[in-house]
Amino acid sequence: MANYLVEGQPDECLVRVVSYLLERGYSLDDRVGESVTLARSPEIELNSPLGCVIGIGAFFSMGLLLSLLLLAIAAGVWKWKATLVALPTQDGRTLLSTGGSNKKVEETLVVMVRDVFVFQGVPTQGS
Repeated sequence: MANYLVEGQPDECLVRVVSYLLERGYSLDDRVGESVTLARSPEIELNSPLGCVIGIGAFFSMGLLLSLLLLAIAAGVWKWKATLVALPTQDGRTLLSTGGSNKKVEETLVVMVRDVFVFQGVPTQGS
């Protein structure tokens, strides 16, 4: 997980980041207190290892593997997850912790902090 110090109250910060991610195809999966989990269907890139598995599987199984994988994605069995935790600090700012289920989600979260907080996000120790 990456940690950032940002301006604003925790609830306000969560609303801003959730709005940002909802606009980019994520859906609200769970919210408990100052913690939010969002999910979205994965992007399948044909030049990725997953794309190769799908291509080879489709070739050898005449599409059965591809059909099952696409059905799993469509049914929502396989999702990318993003977790956000916002905690108040003593100086009135918010400690925003972000974590993703894979590298692509982590990259999206770094861009999100930059875009939403316009370079306010100061990485903290241990991020």
